[in-house]
Amino acid sequence: GGGVLAPERVRFVVQNNRTLYLTNPDSRGACNWSSIGGTVVDLENRAVRGYRVQLIGDDVNETLETGSSPGFGPGGFEYQIGRDAVELSFTAQLFDPSGAPVSDVYRFNTSSRCDWNIAVLRFVEIPQSDS
Repeated sequence: GGGVLAPERVRFVVQNNRTLYLTNPDSRGACNWSSIGGTVVDLENRAVRGYRVQLIGDDVNETLETGSSPGFGPGGFEYQIGRDAVELSFTAQLFDPSGAPVSDVYRFNTSSRCDWNIAVLRFVEIPQSDS
């Protein structure tokens, strides 16, 4: 059960609140591909590993460990949706190793464009105010 966190509980946000779209390389099947990938980094831009990203969409409820797909960069993760570029709606939320949510639920879409068939989320840590 995800949801909106109290502001002081939010430790990570999707950078610029934007989904990036990349072209799947020819070496991985070019247009015959659809996936969601991303990275998770701390305030110093270092990889955050052992956190979990939960992806929920049509017939999808997947939890990926950060750092499991280093090809995406620091704290990388990836989930393959299928073999066709397809526009679908998903939510993503980041959880710490204890299972506590550390980001809000982020809504995004994948793309049916052949050259945008990897949807990328870059989670970044945000400074915490001392209160």
